[in-house]
Amino acid sequence: MKPVLIEGRRVDLDPSAVLGVGGEATVYRHCDLAVKIYHCPSKGDAVAEKQRAAKLDKIAAFPTNLPAAVVAPKAMVHDLRHRPIGYAMPAVTGAFEIAQLMKRRAREGVISNERVMRIFASLAAALDALHALGMVVGDLNDGNVLVVGDEIRFIDVDSMQFGRWPCPVAHERYLAPELYGVDLSAAPRFLPEHDWYAFLVLLFSALLYVHPFGGVHPKLPTLVRRVAAGVSLLSSLVKRPKAAADPVVLSDELRAVFSDCFDGGARGAFDRRILQTGWTKCRCGLEHARPQCPTCGSKGYVAPPRAADRHHGRCVVTRILSTEGRIVAAAVQGTLRWLVEENGRFVREDGATFDLRVGPRTRFGLQSTATWVGEGEQLLRFEGARSVAYTKTFDGESAFATSAAGCVRIEEDLLVDHEGRRIGPVVGGTTWVAMGRTLGFGFYRVGGVTKFFVFRPGRAGLTYVDLAAIDGRVRTAEAVFDDDTAVVSLVTERDGRSTSRLHSIAADGRVMGTLAGALDEHRVLASPRGRCVVGGRILTATEDGLVLLDVQNGALVERTCFVDSEPFVSAESLVLPAHGGAVYVVGAKTIELLTLT
Repeated sequence: MKPVLIEGRRVDLDPSAVLGVGGEATVYRHCDLAVKIYHCPSKGDAVAEKQRAAKLDKIAAFPTNLPAAVVAPKAMVHDLRHRPIGYAMPAVTGAFEIAQLMKRRAREGVISNERVMRIFASLAAALDALHALGMVVGDLNDGNVLVVGDEIRFIDVDSMQFGRWPCPVAHERYLAPELYGVDLSAAPRFLPEHDWYAFLVLLFSALLYVHPFGGVHPKLPTLVRRVAAGVSLLSSLVKRPKAAADPVVLSDELRAVFSDCFDGGARGAFDRRILQTGWTKCRCGLEHARPQCPTCGSKGYVAPPRAADRHHGRCVVTRILSTEGRIVAAAVQGTLRWLVEENGRFVREDGATFDLRVGPRTRFGLQSTATWVGEGEQLLRFEGARSVAYTKTFDGESAFATSAAGCVRIEEDLLVDHEGRRIGPVVGGTTWVAMGRTLGFGFYRVGGVTKFFVFRPGRAGLTYVDLAAIDGRVRTAEAVFDDDTAVVSLVTERDGRSTSRLHSIAADGRVMGTLAGALDEHRVLASPRGRCVVGGRILTATEDGLVLLDVQNGALVERTCFVDSEPFVSAESLVLPAHGGAVYVVGAKTIELLTLT
């Protein structure tokens, strides 16, 4: 327990009730409060100590009577010697990050574009209200806006700009280019128009599943360089990621707003009436805001199925599954298994069905014929249409994993299997875990310390892994396995910059190889989800095709790019190993078997 004083009353913060850990603070849940405690600077670090003191002074001066959308400081938090160390704010329940709207696999079939427009209408209204009070969000990004129903909530508001207090940080993906290279901490630098720039980045990303400066340009290789040059995805020179929606679905009015801002450099307040644009879902499956479907050209057209077998150079492609719904989970467990949602009903590969209401935070796991579903603090196990509810609560974002070996989950401060047998001690509320058939991997964070570990399903004991502590916030964590290797992908964010790390870890905890850099620095770093590992070798789906990586002298190096696979994979594809060196490529609506001859 961590004892603190809130409004002069002693409160013991439970380490198992951590809501999040970032580069500057840990947030705890206590009753109906979220309590943010800033990390103590290293001894003798005068600069960090000064920055921490400035943050606390800013919180003490924070405006009151703010719009309901602002999760504002409610009380200062002190240590037992009455020194300020953080603040308390109302806890937000039943919410998800606005970033979920930008993940095609999470949103498509769950949240319509009509609802996206309602959510952004709430965000626009909240920005107008803040600007009227002389405040600017500044660091507006996909990690500090929560969605509750169709309404938004601003969190991490201690960075907001007001009065003499600047917003000292900003995420480079949402920062207007005219502020590149500007010292944001020296004085208030943000204007309301910079919030509207970030707003349009968020809206574009939510509607098209790609950053407005994403994709590939022949002469501008990084996102930041394309932003500075004003060459957006709307340019014919930029190659669009395969998982992104085509901008042709946008209305003329909305496309013009995006083009004026990103390509033309226009700034100013946003006309909220544009958010009343109507969206239609065509029978061919496309959701658009056009007078007629830009894909099929008329109502009622359904695209004919593609041939089951296709050839492209040395790549032979066989269609295994096609659905008008969406594929929500797939795994190879002796045989290929999958879960599909069609018209609100969930269907397994063996024909078993069940009904369930889901949201953008719902997670699925497959274990042979069983289906595990996590939503918020509930865990369900379906066998056919029958379900069993597990009474122990957990954080549904991160704290269970499945494979042919079963299911593991966090129960208080223990990692246990589905029968409740103990595997090892962890920290409830901060643990992330993944599992293969014979090997699992996880990590938990306490303050500035990160503990990584591997484990064997069905056995007690954790083997700790020597990796550098996570610095900042975890945005993406993925892991894939063969019998003796865990391949772990981590995307972290600190001070507005994202870093992608890829590690190959042996079953005994040794780190065999690592590759790290910016997301757009190497094509395999941009694909944290689309990997499989066979015999310690890593196969990654990229926009250029499947790429093979090997371990060499402690590094992960690219060996081969199978260019003939390029038309059939994207950076968002899920890749699963099949027999004979073939792979299954799982998209939103199809599963295909790729064989390289």
